[in-house]
Amino acid sequence: MVRLFLSACATLLAIGCQSAPDRTLGMYYTEWGRMPVDSLPVEKLSHVYYAFSVVSEDGRAVLKDREIALGTGGAPGKLAQLQALKKRNPELKTMLSIGGWADSGLFSDAALTAEGRTKFAASAVALLEEHGFDGLDIDWEYPSGGGLEGNVERPEDPVNCTLLMKELREQLDVLGDPRGVHYLLTVASAAGEQIKGYDLLGMAEYLDWFNVMVYDYHGSWENTSNHHTPLYDNPNDPGSDTSNGDWTIQYYLDQGVPPHKLVLGCALYSKSWGGVGSQDGGLFKESTQRARGGNYSTMYRRLLENPDDYEELWDEHAQVSYIHSKTLAGGSFYTYDGIRSIQAKLKFATERGMSGVMFWEASGDLPVDHEDSIVRLIWDSWVQKDSK
Repeated sequence: MVRLFLSACATLLAIGCQSAPDRTLGMYYTEWGRMPVDSLPVEKLSHVYYAFSVVSEDGRAVLKDREIALGTGGAPGKLAQLQALKKRNPELKTMLSIGGWADSGLFSDAALTAEGRTKFAASAVALLEEHGFDGLDIDWEYPSGGGLEGNVERPEDPVNCTLLMKELREQLDVLGDPRGVHYLLTVASAAGEQIKGYDLLGMAEYLDWFNVMVYDYHGSWENTSNHHTPLYDNPNDPGSDTSNGDWTIQYYLDQGVPPHKLVLGCALYSKSWGGVGSQDGGLFKESTQRARGGNYSTMYRRLLENPDDYEELWDEHAQVSYIHSKTLAGGSFYTYDGIRSIQAKLKFATERGMSGVMFWEASGDLPVDHEDSIVRLIWDSWVQKDSK
């Protein structure tokens, strides 16, 4: 017991003494999306996460769509185009993200044995080196369970996930140390009740930070409208009081994760319900049909295109924006991160000493020259201001 206590103290000291990174603003860019790579506002970003590479049947990290990633007929693929963006911003860091909601099913197999972890890490590091990435981002949804139906899951996944992070960190250091380069290692990590299955403190020893996905708390898989990215609990919420950013981040901190190893995830898309009455702006009301745009596809930029169709509202308790439309789909409720809620989240992140924010995903924002661009707001009022 004494040995275990001393080991835990040493881990806490090692983690806590690391210096905090500069304030970060990261954005995920999807391989399958139609947004041109050169449209990314890299002058106002610190990190771009390329989503996704995947785990192969034999446990290696591989490109998902080689034609898109590498290009055809002499035309450069998205990977080469992404690295070319560093000409516009030499400080930009590019991250290869592996996994995602639809492609996390084989992580458990890859991480099951020491041999498997070594093989996966070697293949991931090889992809990083071959394509000029500055780091790896592991998006295993989720080592605690509750991911896509059909995913391979085992009780030992949380422990094996930590061991996988250890192996990745060691192999990244083998590559980087002789070059004087620190290759980054991050994860996209769960929010709400799911994080109770993670070995957060163990993972923190090997990670540069957690990209905490404080969104998707609620969605159209439920029959009652609710916020999908609330910052705080609303006492009138009929759901769980753990389904908010405040509870989630506090849980990470309570487990001993240093605040500078936490990046706050934000959403550039809405969740929605149709057939929702107008009382209380449709919040916490039974839904009878799908909203226009479905449960995911309405991006932030689309919500601002037809302001005459809806009323933009504010939840003072949850500190989050929402919309009710009386004309769309028999009354539609849209929950999303707007300018006001992003400002609340920046204040929250600052007060808790977090190192930055990140977004899923790039195509959802307005152009950065637009006055309502989320990236522009964060860069100008938070990242750049803080660096002066």
